[in-house]
Amino acid sequence: MATSKKTKQLAETIELEGELLDTVSYATYYCRMPLFTAFRLYNRGESAAESLTVSVNGSTQLILPKVAEVQEIPPESSV
Repeated sequence: MATSKKTKQLAETIELEGELLDTVSYATYYCRMPLFTAFRLYNRGESAAESLTVSVNGSTQLILPKVAEVQEIPPESSV
């Protein structure tokens, strides 16, 4: 039960911010341009967030699935 409480507290202190391109076309896909212009994780907590797994996927083929491992986000910091 302590793990569940810790996970809930971590979920309340991690903030995700992303910015996407305004328009997407075949040229975007053909040139393999990233759809995200910014993708940032904020740790608003008072302790470090460790061993995070970020998974991104979409309902279309324009968004390729990606999994990223984040070792640590110090308190009041971002990656």
